[in-house]
Amino acid sequence: KLFETCIRNKKANREKSIKIWSAGCANGEEPYTIAILLRDILGAEFSGFSVDIVATDVDKKAMDTAKKGEYEKNSVRNLGKELVAKYFACGTGAYQVNEQIKNMVTIKYLDLTNSELVADCDFVFCRNVFIYFDRSLQEQLLMKYYNALKPGGYLIMGKSETLIREATSIFEPIDADNRVYRKITA
Repeated sequence: KLFETCIRNKKANREKSIKIWSAGCANGEEPYTIAILLRDILGAEFSGFSVDIVATDVDKKAMDTAKKGEYEKNSVRNLGKELVAKYFACGTGAYQVNEQIKNMVTIKYLDLTNSELVADCDFVFCRNVFIYFDRSLQEQLLMKYYNALKPGGYLIMGKSETLIREATSIFEPIDADNRVYRKITA
């Protein structure tokens, strides 16, 4: 639903770009799944949009796996047979993300504890990342994500993560059960 709402708003405002940051992308399943969903939702309108998915992590080994875009059957089980057939090539027991999807995703090293961020995002996915940081760093990350988002942009967190302190006044819950929040702008 969120992607459809975003696309509808983009069309209404005559905007043609969608930018997403997958912070803590690990082996790349999340950013490629996002790319597949967006590509499928946009359908014939895809060529009229610029879709930029930036996937970041500090684990270089995981990033190497993400760059290959090759996954075991277990990793693609929730996509459904139709999407798997459409966006993957099946090789020797592994599924390879096709080039069209791979080209939508930029995988790069980024240490969330430094001052760098990905800017002008419509969505920030930060799922199951907070467990690696103490409360002080979590607060800093929430501010970083806030600053990375465009006005009205969405923050998607993991099921076990919650907004803390000041973040509860700068993000509004859209779907609290699924940890989806929207940036509040003055």
